[in-house]
Amino acid sequence: MTNVFRIVREDHKDSAFSGMGAKMFGGRWNVAGTAMVYTSGTLSLAAYEIMVHVDRSELADSYVSFCVQIPKTLPIESVDARVLQPGWDSGFGSPESQKIGSDWVKAGTSAILRVPSALIDGEYNFLLNPAHKLFGRIAINGPHAFKFDARLMQP
Repeated sequence: MTNVFRIVREDHKDSAFSGMGAKMFGGRWNVAGTAMVYTSGTLSLAAYEIMVHVDRSELADSYVSFCVQIPKTLPIESVDARVLQPGWDSGFGSPESQKIGSDWVKAGTSAILRVPSALIDGEYNFLLNPAHKLFGRIAINGPHAFKFDARLMQP
């Protein structure tokens, strides 16, 4: 079993695995219009992903975490960072990384895609395709209350 993690604002807990946020706004690994769910290989990486996308003051908001269990029987495809063009990990991402994730969803070859973290070299995020026929085999545990340490909100 592979465990991955997701943190969202508490008011988004009911739609945390719909892929609608990514579909509406796009992300590093998808263009707007493509639904996917971003998860991380560790809870700390999931927290770091939130921290780089919000203002410090927003860390005081109410958040929840989920532990997602991927059965060993589900195939996990991978993207190797060594084949990515320079700049894939800068800012919001690159057209190349967005194309990779969006094409993966369209192809429907698996429910999970492991991608390199742009924040921590050697760690990984896991993209989930909520439209994939095997998505229902993924166990979602939570939500659990999650709090950021108050020191992170200090200037």
